[in-house]
Amino acid sequence: MGTNYYTPKDPPCPTCNKGGEDYHIGKSSGGWQFLFASYPEKGLVSCKDWREFLKGRKIIDEYGKEYTYEQLFEWVENKQGGRNLEIDGYPDWRRFEYTDPEGYRISTHADFS
Repeated sequence: MGTNYYTPKDPPCPTCNKGGEDYHIGKSSGGWQFLFASYPEKGLVSCKDWREFLKGRKIIDEYGKEYTYEQLFEWVENKQGGRNLEIDGYPDWRRFEYTDPEGYRISTHADFS
């Protein structure tokens, strides 16, 4: 079981509060390193990119709970000693994710849960 984290792509309508799609930041699963989503077209391909992009943005989980920037990245750091597909010897793991230059897990795509 895991928890997915999001940030709004576009702000919702100020009148009705509807609309606005979300970027999938990534997923935290028990015992595993945090897995970031990637959006190459937006330049979001590393933890460093996400750190810069998320400054000043709203961060929520799939249940609607809001987190601060500091809370999210403290959680990410605390999970760095967890499992990942490479450590587990998963066949063809590079088809699904890669490790950025700082050692964070990045999915090869943004559409995962």
